[in-house]
Amino acid sequence: MNIVVISRQVGSFGDEIASLVAAEMGLELVGRDGLHKMALSCEPEYSAACTAYEKEHGAGFFERMFFDRPSYLSLFEAMAFEQAGRGNVVMMGRGAQIVLRDFPGVFTARIVAPFGVRVGRVQERSGSSEAVAEDFVKKYDRERRALIQSIFMANLDDWSLYNVILNTQHYTAQAAKKGLDRGYQAKDTCS
Repeated sequence: MNIVVISRQVGSFGDEIASLVAAEMGLELVGRDGLHKMALSCEPEYSAACTAYEKEHGAGFFERMFFDRPSYLSLFEAMAFEQAGRGNVVMMGRGAQIVLRDFPGVFTARIVAPFGVRVGRVQERSGSSEAVAEDFVKKYDRERRALIQSIFMANLDDWSLYNVILNTQHYTAQAAKKGLDRGYQAKDTCS
């Protein structure tokens, strides 16, 4: 049973790499669509939190303020366990690297790139100005960090959460995926 968790910065090719890994390994990609179905099934009391969790960002101050309730932590952990429990999945973000960190056989990767590179990629993809792309990347980074911090009390930069950290600055998504493959293949040989 393969469980791959990919945490990524916006503009780092993380989404593309996750899709490539899932396709090549024949795994189910659990991203926004899969989480949307799970979020829709949340109890009404938790629907706003489930929606913020689904989007990975965009939670307002008041939503984040209540995320530290034990019931929210349990809900988000249960969602990660439910996804992982299906097996043969590539899970994208949402703190799964934190929830599943102590489970054997789970491979976790963090996909990163320097700020300027990510801004350029977002600008190219969206056709926006550099200033708009820069604001988007800053906002997205800030909101993801705040969401993970408020729910899991963890830091995305904690290297102990990942088997591999891959900087895509000088790579295409396809080339970076090959580097991730090498890390995945080596996971069983290192203990």
